[in-house]
Amino acid sequence: MKLSVRHLLRDNASRPATAATGVVALAVLVLVGALAWRWAAGGTVSAVHVSGHTVLSADSVRTLADLQTGQPLRTVEPERTAGRLNKHPWIAESTVRPRPFRNRVDIKIQERTPYGRWVTPRGSPRFFLDANGHALPARSDTTFDVPLVYDDSVSYHTTEPVVRPATQQMLRALATADTARALISGFRTDPDHAVDLYVTHPEGYTMTVHMGHTRYSNKLQRLKAFHTHVLPYTDGPIRTIDLRFEEQVITQP
Repeated sequence: MKLSVRHLLRDNASRPATAATGVVALAVLVLVGALAWRWAAGGTVSAVHVSGHTVLSADSVRTLADLQTGQPLRTVEPERTAGRLNKHPWIAESTVRPRPFRNRVDIKIQERTPYGRWVTPRGSPRFFLDANGHALPARSDTTFDVPLVYDDSVSYHTTEPVVRPATQQMLRALATADTARALISGFRTDPDHAVDLYVTHPEGYTMTVHMGHTRYSNKLQRLKAFHTHVLPYTDGPIRTIDLRFEEQVITQP
């Protein structure tokens, strides 16, 4: 078999690249091996770093995680620790990530955001509610300016929604309607699942807004437009606004 000079030169030129690839692969294997050795050799937790928290304190999250300083890193179970954190009412989700080379565990949480506060049948404000109707225990160190929620069907639960479906739908609509939400002091869900809002008139008195059973996001947009562009120029008091009918705004004194 005859080989040309050009073929030999090309074959020789490829050898350095192949050697370099082998060196890189070996370095990666060494790095992975070192990491595994450090893990198995007994790296310990020297710090727990918490991020994503605004309502809960970092120390309270660490307590929930139940990770001890000096604990072997190999004994940290990320999924089990995250599951423990996610049982807290204010935590929607969490991730737990051990950092072997830093002897550290990183915890990142996502807290639930309140969009209402449930009021008991006797008129006492209790826990807050997120967009899905989860109950969020009130805290003495944090306040939220959110509408009051009147729903007599509520039964407290730490991990499941606690309100009627109509109340849940209204909370979800409020979560995406920042400007309209600012107009609303509260809302009530009746036993037949119809929702009424309580909105403050520019002159200071309270109006009732009938929202019906569906399409709350669309109706909030209509309410905002009416409140901004029409209500300031109406004559006489308006006590009731009815938005139950398609693309209509009906008012009563």
